[in-house]
Amino acid sequence: MSGILCVDDDARDNIEVQTRRIFDRIARALAKHGASLSDIVKTTSYLADLADYEGFNRVRVEAFKDCQEPPASTAVGAGSLLGSGTRVEIEAVAFVPSH
Repeated sequence: MSGILCVDDDARDNIEVQTRRIFDRIARALAKHGASLSDIVKTTSYLADLADYEGFNRVRVEAFKDCQEPPASTAVGAGSLLGSGTRVEIEAVAFVPSH
């Protein structure tokens, strides 16, 4: 999954709310394919400002708290993201074995 954003007006400039909503969107998309956040093997996150990393990481750790092993994770300072007030964009790679 690539380019997952949160552009909700009530989440504008709030890194924790945006991150939580993005992981919720990812979880819902995975569920449609019989998968969950536990199936994610790697995430790449683009932060508008690396000063937001602490708040972002707090939510990321919470999102993967039930995973036996959290995925590999890279965070990059992107400077500017699509949409005013957008603080984070996340892409995720999941491995979902066929049934």
